[in-house]
This record gives sequence, C-alpha cells and structure tokens, in this order.
Amino acid sequence: MVQQAWSSKYLSTAQVAQALGVGVSTVKRWVDEGLLPALRTAGGHRKLLVADVLRLVRSGQLPGVDITALGASDIPTRERLRQRLYTALERGDSRTVQRIVLGSYRSGLPLDVLADEVVAPAMHQVGHGWETGRLDVYEEHRGTQIIAAALFALKALLEKTALRNMPVALGGAPEGDYTLLPSLLAELILMDLGWKVVNLGPNTPAASFRKAIEEIRPKLVWVSAAHGVESAEAQAELIRVAETASRLGAAIIFGGRGFPAEFGERMGPSHFGNRLADLANLAKSLHPLPSRPRRGRPPKTARRR
Repeated sequence: MVQQAWSSKYLSTAQVAQALGVGVSTVKRWVDEGLLPALRTAGGHRKLLVADVLRLVRSGQLPGVDITALGASDIPTRERLRQRLYTALERGDSRTVQRIVLGSYRSGLPLDVLADEVVAPAMHQVGHGWETGRLDVYEEHRGTQIIAAALFALKALLEKTALRNMPVALGGAPEGDYTLLPSLLAELILMDLGWKVVNLGPNTPAASFRKAIEEIRPKLVWVSAAHGVESAEAQAELIRVAETASRLGAAIIFGGRGFPAEFGERMGPSHFGNRLADLANLAKSLHPLPSRPRRGRPPKTARRR
C-alpha cells in the first residue's frame, strides 16, 4: 500500500526530470512559471515535494512519466486496489479503506479512474454479495458508510488546495434516488479539476434542480442516477432540467445505471455518459487544465541555481 511517507518527501530537479521524462532545465522552467511549487535550500537549489509532482502527473499531459522514479514502485494495479478495497469493506476495516483512497490519490491515480475502476466495482461487488445473500444488509450499509467517510476525508484534503475564481458545477441525484456515492465521487472529481462544486445530493426534485440552476448559474450541471428513472414523466422532468441549463448557458450531462438505454440515446453522447470519466472529460473541455508545460531552459532573467 502506498503510504504518505514517500509522498511527503522532497526531490531534486534532476530526480523530477528523470521521473517526468524531461530535461532538468524544463523542470526549472516549470518552477519559475509557477507550475510546480518548490522550496529553496540555503544554497539556492530547488527542492520539490513528491505530492506536488504527482499533482502535475494527474493532469495526464506527461506521457513519458516513470512514476517508479518518484519512489512509488509499490503502487498496486487497479485490479489489486479494487480487490483490496472490497476486502476491507467486507471486513468493515475503515482504516484500510481510507489508506487505499487517500494513498491512491497521492500516488497520482486520476480520481475518475479511482471512481470508475476501483470504488464503483468494489461497491458493486458488495451490493452483489447482499443481493445473493452472502452478505447481510448491515454489512452493505456499513461498507457504504465506510467508503463515504474515506471520500469525505479526501474532500477535506482537496479543499485545502482549492484555487480561487473557479467555475461552478452543480449536480446531484434525481428524485427517488437516495444514493450518496455517485454524486460525491462526481464532486471530488470536479474539485480536483479546479471547479467549485455545489452538490445537491440524493433525492433532488427536478423543480429544485431548475431553481438551483437559475439562482446559482453554474457552468456545468450533472445528474447521476443509480436507480430507476424509468417513467416517462420522470424523464420529461429531467429534460426540462436540461432545457433550463441550456437556456442559461450551462452544459449538462446525465449518467448512471438508473437511466434506461433509450434515455441515453435520446440525449446523445454530448449529454450522456456511462462513466465518471465522461464527466471529467466534459469538465476539462469547459475549463481546461493548464496548457502542457513548456519545455526548455527558463529565461535568463529567471535562471537560478
């Protein structure tokens, strides 16, 4: 399991350059341009925190990354992470669950990947255990509370590094859907991508969605349904939510197993997604991450040892 110890240590510009597949002069430029925070030694040398380097790695703009050079060679595969998470949830091991969630984030795993390929399948496995009678309902409820607590701990971590002047995203689950986790995961993904998020949470009536959109004026709206949006009336109400968002200039995306296939087909790929990665991609297109860091030597006026 990835521990916080290595993510809190400092590296030289040469070590970071090796890990990211760039030249030392490029790393110095990124520091001078503010893309990578750094401390200065008494001799004026730059020292970079591993956690800050991993934050740049999560942007996905550095195809030559060798994360093992950051001291993270013990990062498990996503399948192993999922299995470890499921085992911890089944046992009610809250400490291990929190270490997996926070450790995965600190290791540079993008939050949409953590959500789609680790958390969601682990929770689906827990739910299947209850449905088949292998787990009691109390174990399913306990697992949901444990993973929610770990995600709220991650939210607290993200709030500490939030930027100013962020665009606003708004979303939640529709009326009749009492699930907490999908919208919480969406909230965390958007926060990590530089958004200010208004999470309306579970069981939000369509009229309340429309009122919130009109009053808050978000740039992005999401509706995540884990359970039955089957009736024509419920779907019509959500179409009205989409119309309100479009009228006020907000992008909107629906997603989740609760929507029937025909609803997704009606909305089209630009307004419907099967994975939280689809929400992340839309958010990036509306509010792009900083452009790919430039390579090369820093300007002469900015050069330091």
